[in-house]
Amino acid sequence: MDWQRLRRILAAVLLPLLLVGVALGAKAQTGKSWDAVVGYQTPYAAPLAAGSRTDPAVRRVVVVVIDALRLDTSLQLTTLNSLRNRGASLSVRTGQPSLSHPALATITTGTHQELHGVTTNWYKGLIRLDHIFAVAQREGLNTGAAGYEAYADMHGQSISAARLVPGDDERYDDLIEARGLELLAPGGPDLVFIHFLDVDHAGHDVGPRNPGYFQAAKASADRVARLIAATDLTHTTFIVTADHGHIMTGGHGGWEEEVLTTPLILVGAGVRPGQYPQESQTDLAPTIAALLGLPVPAHATGKPLVDLLELNLAQRADVMVGAATARLGLAKAYASALGAREPSAQLVDEARQAMAGGLHAQALETATQALDGLDRAMASARAGDINRGRLLRLLPVLALASLGLLVPWLFRRDLPVKEAVFAAALYLLLFYGLFVLRGFGFSLSTFNEEGNIQRFFNTRLLETVCFTLVAVGAYAVLAARRGAKGLAHAAGAGMFLYCVTYALFAQVLFFVALWGLNWTHWIPDLRLGIKYYFDLLQMVGVGLVAPVAALVACGLGKAATRAMAKRDRTAGA
Repeated sequence: MDWQRLRRILAAVLLPLLLVGVALGAKAQTGKSWDAVVGYQTPYAAPLAAGSRTDPAVRRVVVVVIDALRLDTSLQLTTLNSLRNRGASLSVRTGQPSLSHPALATITTGTHQELHGVTTNWYKGLIRLDHIFAVAQREGLNTGAAGYEAYADMHGQSISAARLVPGDDERYDDLIEARGLELLAPGGPDLVFIHFLDVDHAGHDVGPRNPGYFQAAKASADRVARLIAATDLTHTTFIVTADHGHIMTGGHGGWEEEVLTTPLILVGAGVRPGQYPQESQTDLAPTIAALLGLPVPAHATGKPLVDLLELNLAQRADVMVGAATARLGLAKAYASALGAREPSAQLVDEARQAMAGGLHAQALETATQALDGLDRAMASARAGDINRGRLLRLLPVLALASLGLLVPWLFRRDLPVKEAVFAAALYLLLFYGLFVLRGFGFSLSTFNEEGNIQRFFNTRLLETVCFTLVAVGAYAVLAARRGAKGLAHAAGAGMFLYCVTYALFAQVLFFVALWGLNWTHWIPDLRLGIKYYFDLLQMVGVGLVAPVAALVACGLGKAATRAMAKRDRTAGA
């Protein structure tokens, strides 16, 4: 039997067919991976015991969210800078995905996306964790919101006075300002959220570089000034912030600093003026609770920003001991969900005892240490769960990667493998090089608007097919110059397609080794996750076009061979 011929037949026929099967598997996995993040269900929603009330510092808290206001833009606004000079100013860091619904859930629950489970703007249903509206209502306070539909969709009846406007209404910000003023009238709700959208619309439409974005930001700041002018600040704290920023091309949702960093300004009663270091968006709900004398939301992972508040020592200690007590319950539930060791309650108990004994300075210091220690325990439990999975996946991943290398090794003497590898490298350079040159990134911010996501992916899939055919043409010419003909040429084309797929598969395996395929207790690194998704997408395109590409290679190879033969004859004549 001619083994060489058999191996070439296998490479020419079976490799492209194998890659079609790989493509179908990759296509199924792209759907599962997307759904795993979009449909992420938090496992941490078990009810937790509520903490105790503290002495309120103010009668009312008003939170104004200027959707998509970048920190650097906010620093150029005279109106907001005037508020900064009168109050407390700092920046806060959002979580990922950095989208409006997830950020709103973070602001109201005091915890990040991985715990509250709101990962997209398509989220449906009530937030499953405790949140500041629910806490206020349980404690007998009135709540209100002037915003878009998500406020009621996610918080339900916890907002007793919901003044909602459809987010696509052209008069949205005008209507929200008017309804916000209604809520701020004497006798209005004790906790009010007001949410403006024009800055976000401008960011998506024209990008932050355009003067239209700045004008929208200035108009929103002026609205804030009018709201404050209509409010008695002797009994009210005004909080101005944003849910996320924008990259320069107009998108958000990803990991970029300008997207994750947002302004936070507090002005009015209960505020200690000054410039403060960066904190977390998760700190807003606990800080609102401290101002109103409420227990922190039971699932909050943020902390009350007591340094920003005009509280005496006893009040500060009381707030922090309450926060540490609530955090202990959350940390125990978190450890149980991840199979980790239960955190120690020693520091929390010591803080309570100090508080009961009137040792307020000691209680404050110990409660702060307890919060830090419980945060470390939760982070350790998460890292431990992730690392255990990585150890279990290491050997299978290495085995699959090694097994994949056997194919080019087996055919190294029968086929133009070097040419196939070169053409595969050309494909990768075309896809990733042009991807970067066009300003795209492995980030949700690249998509700009959610309606563009499917089109963006379909365009990248089409490019995969085109770049595969370009690279297979390069292979055909190189292989013909080497002297490959007929079956050897077709088999080499199969090897080229295999090399491209293996290069993508190796990158997929790297992500799988780190994060696995299914995410139930945590969300993977989304920068790597988006790249992983694009790698799978390319595997789909390369695999589905593989049989056609192999035939194209054969045709181009024959044409190249005839052209070289004709050139040689002409040169000889």
